Amino acid sequence: MTPHSHLKQEIFKKYGADPRIRLWNNPCGIFLTEWGTHIKIGIKGQADILGIRKSDGKLIGIELKCGADHLKPEQTNWAKMIRLFGGIVIEARQVDDVELLF
Repeated sequence: MTPHSHLKQEIFKKYGADPRIRLWNNPCGIFLTEWGTHIKIGIKGQADILGIRKSDGKLIGIELKCGADHLKPEQTNWAKMIRLFGGIVIEARQVDDVELLF
């Protein structure tokens, strides 16, 4: 398991049933079906995890980063767009960074 996948798994383990938020995995990329068809899912730059905060109904975006990895320009642009429309986007390098949402 990659550090990125491990971080995602741990966030869902800790916050997946948290009554303050609802989270879901948000895959992005090009995937190959069992029939050999390529399917594009998502928007380049979108957050790894999306959700909703119960207290105010705001959209949540959680971008996961590990090690020396940093936000790419398309991720920064996606985050700016979500914030422009009243959403919240955070960069999580560890599980407890999700607390920034509260």
